[in-house]
Amino acid sequence: GFYFRFIPFLLYKIFLKSVQKERPIVLYIHPHELYNFIPDIKAPFWKIKLKYWKVNKSLEKLERLLRSFKFTSVENYINENQYDEI
Repeated sequence: GFYFRFIPFLLYKIFLKSVQKERPIVLYIHPHELYNFIPDIKAPFWKIKLKYWKVNKSLEKLERLLRSFKFTSVENYINENQYDEI
């Protein structure tokens, strides 16, 4: 969540490419990370800032990642690589 929003796209892309050389990448982004708004909640200012830092840019970042890498489901990956047991 926070790291996806905090790390600049270029660094994130470089990191993912280096990891991808060694093993497949599993990427999970909770839907609330892609909200395009900040709800009015009662919490200390710093918690709100941390929770919603660059949330309005995360969907754009995800779209750029989807254009930059090939993605598949875990099921497809296992089937394509003929894993019999996990």
